[in-house]
Amino acid sequence: PLNFIGELRGRTDRQKFIIKTYSIVMTMLAITAAFTTLVIYHMPLQNWMKANWWLHWVSLILGFILMITMACGKKLCRLVPVNYVFLFSFTACWTYMVGGFCSYFDPISVLAAAVMTLAMFVGLTALTVFLKDKHFGFLAGFASALGAVLFPAIIFSWFFPSKILYMAICALVVVLSSVYIIFDTKLI
Repeated sequence: PLNFIGELRGRTDRQKFIIKTYSIVMTMLAITAAFTTLVIYHMPLQNWMKANWWLHWVSLILGFILMITMACGKKLCRLVPVNYVFLFSFTACWTYMVGGFCSYFDPISVLAAAVMTLAMFVGLTALTVFLKDKHFGFLAGFASALGAVLFPAIIFSWFFPSKILYMAICALVVVLSSVYIIFDTKLI
């Protein structure tokens, strides 16, 4: 069996921080993936979630409240076990929403999107880790500009739906996510 604590002993503080951060993110993603799979393939749960659609709004509002609380109450959120309670609650809110939204789509499409997202995350993380001498400061401006273009496009698509616009928005979201993954990983 893997001795996780023993593996961390010989590492630098920076390496320990990265390992802990990625372990938390992977745990959050695993919880979301497991629940989403359950919702997609368990019809009674799927039907119950669709019948109680208002709980998606409750999860959305509670998720934002938790996110704002964690951002503003940094001292409180750095205390153990309070930090884990906040992270688990935040994960539960967003997991419920993702699972509910995915129940409206074809399971194969959801699986394809999940695999592509995982491949993108692993690939971009590896790129960022192995390109040690490269500076990605310009990506902050690029991400801001892309977000400024993306936000009005999403609002426009609500009023004038189009498959081409939908695909363009999806592509821009993938590019924006990629930029944030590279930039945030490089900051770590």
